[in-house]
Formats: sequence, structure tokens, C-alpha cells
Amino acid sequence: MPPPLSTLGVFHTFATVIAIYLGVEALLTTGYIDLKSRNGKAYWLLTAFGCVSTIWLVARTGSYGPGHVLAVIILALLLP
Repeated sequence: MPPPLSTLGVFHTFATVIAIYLGVEALLTTGYIDLKSRNGKAYWLLTAFGCVSTIWLVARTGSYGPGHVLAVIILALLLP
């Protein structure tokens, strides 16, 4: 049985699921993510939180993996 999620893990999961939903919704309705809109800002913020918390959660797993590398790449892409 996998270990239970920490509080940070719960917030990480919740934030990233909402970010994915907002991103898909924006892409399906307008074809792009408008960072000037409220949903676009929420997408950016939740995605950034998800990436930072992924890197922070490495302390729990003890090693870096492909997900951590992807989080660093996504963070670099989020920078203006």
C-alpha cells in the first residue's frame, strides 16, 4: 500500500489537476492560453506552484526522476 499523501502532496495534486483543466479549457475554447485573463493567471500560478512543489517533494522521495526534470523545464518555460 502506498504511503498516504502529505498535506503538501494533497495541495500539489489539487493545484495541478485544476491547472490542467484550465489549460485544456483555454486551448479548446480559444486555441491559446491568455495570461491576461483570470483563468490564464490562475493557470500560470497553479502550474508554477505544481512545479515548485514537485521539486520540493524530492525530499520525500529521496531522488530526482523524470517528473522533477520536467518540472524544471516547465518552470523555465513559464518565465517571461
